[in-house]
Amino acid sequence: MPDTPVVVCTDKPDYRPALTCDDVQDLRLDAFQPRTAGEEPLLVLHNVHGALIRGCVAPSGTTAFLRLQAKSSAIAMVANDLRKARKRMECDLVTPDCDAVSPKRP
Repeated sequence: MPDTPVVVCTDKPDYRPALTCDDVQDLRLDAFQPRTAGEEPLLVLHNVHGALIRGCVAPSGTTAFLRLQAKSSAIAMVANDLRKARKRMECDLVTPDCDAVSPKRP
């Protein structure tokens, strides 16, 4: 099945996470580029096992690009531009040390 782009727009600024994925296996997210950011992470993965996140861009003002929850695992982040994010990622208490994500930041 060919990839289908999905575009999400809002009429007014919305500072909730731009995308939340819950109970997903083998997620592929390409070129995710929200236009605005607030205090919440842009992307929340809750109980996600196996993901490739690539080519994404964090807008100015991003607090955290990614939040991992509920023991999410096997998350690969490749070729993302997260320079404008204060934090690349954060984890809940049951996803210790963000070990789920590769490649690791030196």
